[in-house]
Amino acid sequence: MMFTPVAFIHYGKIPFYLELALRQFHSKNPNTALYLLTDSETINMDFVKCINASDYFTSAKAFEKIYVHMSTNNKKFELFCLQRWMIVY
Repeated sequence: MMFTPVAFIHYGKIPFYLELALRQFHSKNPNTALYLLTDSETINMDFVKCINASDYFTSAKAFEKIYVHMSTNNKKFELFCLQRWMIVY
């Protein structure tokens, strides 16, 4: 039985905890397709399909041009929090 696919999104250098999270997810959900949308690296795990997120960045890039930063959080961080939904879409 196959379940709804799950996607993790990460930009930048792959930290150790992301690999741990992917392994933990897979150990509890071995029949679920697991994707990693990333901008730079791939992970050598046979149960994770790495996808270049920049291939899906067109609408996110357009959004960046109209984004008005009004948060107390860091602009780069907050912008990516919104852009990731466009990447997944």
